[in-house]
Amino acid sequence: RRARIPFGLFLKAVRRTLARRLEAEWTGGYLLQDDGSYVYFPAKLDEHARSRLANPTREGHIATRFCRDGGVAFDIGANIGDWSVPMAIGVGPGGRVFAFEPIPEIAEALRRTIKVNGWVQAEVIESALSDSSGRGSFVVREDHTAMSGFDGPVVKGGQEKTIEIEKTTLDAFVIERGLARIDFIKIDVER
Repeated sequence: RRARIPFGLFLKAVRRTLARRLEAEWTGGYLLQDDGSYVYFPAKLDEHARSRLANPTREGHIATRFCRDGGVAFDIGANIGDWSVPMAIGVGPGGRVFAFEPIPEIAEALRRTIKVNGWVQAEVIESALSDSSGRGSFVVREDHTAMSGFDGPVVKGGQEKTIEIEKTTLDAFVIERGLARIDFIKIDVER
């Protein structure tokens, strides 16, 4: 019977089964990527983390084309590090990566990724970049943190909570850190 099922459909069914098991049994931990780096996934998986855990990043991320040795890169809306990880690899120990992630649990997961890989060039900034500095209310969509934002989630649904976060401007941050240049900026933010 299995021989009559097209391999592509069989593979999709296996992936769905594995994804359900991962969600039910995942207790938090690290996943080895094709590029040799590790990414930490927290015990509580949202839609984005579930997808990344079931479909790991492959080598050859586009960020490595732009983030060269010794460069300075910004990952604005870093989440669990889809871009921060290849950026850190690309700039090497002589460069800098500033990963902005305002949600504390997600920022902590990214810190664990950076620490396990021993990257001195990468830093998590637990803040949002905005048009003003100070504090702000940030609505977190717990089932899909990548959809969170200042004015509420882009797509309503699931459980939401409002947290107070720090925010700064790009100009203020650059001046505070005394940066002479920025080589690459990735922005993935809602609203």
